[in-house]
Amino acid sequence: VVGVVYVGMLLSVLAFVFGVPVGTLIATSGVFAIVLGLALQNTLSDVFSGIALNLGRPYALGDWIVLSDGTEGRVVETSWR
Repeated sequence: VVGVVYVGMLLSVLAFVFGVPVGTLIATSGVFAIVLGLALQNTLSDVFSGIALNLGRPYALGDWIVLSDGTEGRVVETSWR
């Protein structure tokens, strides 16, 4: 809630200083947020999946893994890359 108030105050100050209508700033910010969210969707998904795998440690070195498509293999390393 506090963040929304700060953003509202920032938009009001910018509108006053630059003489831009607040509605235009809100619309531009919304479009920018949507584009940024869509652009980062896969990257953020991969980051959170990596964090979940590191915290949960479902696989250990030497484990055999079989994927749903039949691919199988042995875990030789677990890292962020």
